[in-house]
Amino acid sequence: MDLRIASIRRFLYSHYFFGGIRQAIGMLLPVLVLGGLFGQYSIGLVATFGAQCLAIIDQPGGPQRHRTNEMLGGALLGTATVTLTGAASSYPILLWLAVIAQCFTFSIFSVFGKRGGLIGFAGLLLMTLTMHSPLAPHEVLLHSAATLGGALFYLGWSLAFSRLFWLREERQAMSVALFATADYMAARASFYDENADLAVKIQ
Repeated sequence: MDLRIASIRRFLYSHYFFGGIRQAIGMLLPVLVLGGLFGQYSIGLVATFGAQCLAIIDQPGGPQRHRTNEMLGGALLGTATVTLTGAASSYPILLWLAVIAQCFTFSIFSVFGKRGGLIGFAGLLLMTLTMHSPLAPHEVLLHSAATLGGALFYLGWSLAFSRLFWLREERQAMSVALFATADYMAARASFYDENADLAVKIQ
């Protein structure tokens, strides 16, 4: 890990740090609002899990339209995962079959690249969090609604945040690209040093 002051400062001004703050706030707001204001901590925690599912998918890079479609698809898949796992949680055989089927299905998502793998991981995380205890039928519907609500809240939060700070995000993405180009040029220039050991440079 590079702990130089310049590298730390570069990270603090990068879109990675800015995006991390956006994701953390958007993910924690449901449980803070529902739990702190209305005392519904359990439902707020389930809604936060739904928001967390989309926060995993909401990564920097790519057109905004693609990110929106990915998060919307993740919200629907996450809700379906909670519904299926919760409905099967009271029946060990059905739960066993549901877990195997979902593990296989979400693992296949990795063939679509990094973002597909993130969607699959988010679905597996929701499945794991839902299967910890049996749920009654009315609790399944409540958990599914809370998960969908938390996911849609995060989707709206992310879109509003990106709309308000679109210029800052573009500048930060451009600065990261420029720094990466500068590092590449510095590495290329080091090969022209007559006193440098090329074997060490290549390693």
